[in-house]
Amino acid sequence: AGMKPFACTNCGRSFRNGPSFFQHRHVHTKEKPHICGDCGRSFQEKSMLIAHWHIHAGDKPFTCSDCGKSFSVSCHFFRHCRIHTGEKPYCCAGCGKSFQWSKTLITHWRVHTGEKPFGCDDCCETFCHISHFEQHHCVHAAKRPYSCRDCGKRFSCSSDCKQHICSH
Repeated sequence: AGMKPFACTNCGRSFRNGPSFFQHRHVHTKEKPHICGDCGRSFQEKSMLIAHWHIHAGDKPFTCSDCGKSFSVSCHFFRHCRIHTGEKPYCCAGCGKSFQWSKTLITHWRVHTGEKPFGCDDCCETFCHISHFEQHHCVHAAKRPYSCRDCGKRFSCSSDCKQHICSH
């Protein structure tokens, strides 16, 4: 009991049976062999394809008891529940700060690494957040969608406009 003879050479994880081990290898190869016949979307695991089928069928078997919102996929339901519970399961190894969403932790981690993956082709300036990059891009595109209601001066980002309005 508990013996796991199938070991992954990439990560060292062990499995009790061959099919589980075979399924795991897709994590490393990024292969997605399970394809939805309705929309063509592909998945690494068959269980994820089966969960995806609920979307096409219109089934929403997972309902939030707090607000009544329903979901087709269980992981979407459990992620939604964090809104009500305030749970923050993703903890930063660098500073201990916790986050509700894995994507927020990934973005936060750039504070520690200094990574700035969004680069401007016009001036070579780089940004760690896509929203900052998009805001910066307005400068080159001469887009100034925000205007002061008092004097009409226009701005490329809302925060600059708000700061200006306070100066009146």
